[in-house]
Amino acid sequence: MNKYRLRPGLQILLWSVFITLCINHFIPNLNPFLGLVCSVLLLILVVGQLVFLRKHGLVYVGIFLLCLFTVTALLLYFDSLIFSYPKRYYSTAEL
Repeated sequence: MNKYRLRPGLQILLWSVFITLCINHFIPNLNPFLGLVCSVLLLILVVGQLVFLRKHGLVYVGIFLLCLFTVTALLLYFDSLIFSYPKRYYSTAEL
C-alpha cells in the first residue's frame, strides 16, 4: 500500500470517531442553543470532509459515510445498554 491510499483511510476513521463522540456525548449535555451551534459546526466539518474526500474519489466518500453511520449506531447501542435512562440535556436539578 502506498501512503496516498492509507492517509485518507486513516483520516476517515479518525474523523468518524471524533464526530460520533461529539454527537453522542458532548452535544446532549449542552443547552439547546449551544447544542444547535455545535451541531451546525459539526455539519460544516462533515461537509468539508466530504469535499476533501471527493478529491480522492467517491469510494472514500461512501466509506466515510458508512463508517460514520456504523460507529454512531454501535456507540448509541452500547450506550443504551449501559444507561437505561434517557439522557438529560442541560438540567441536573430535580423539579
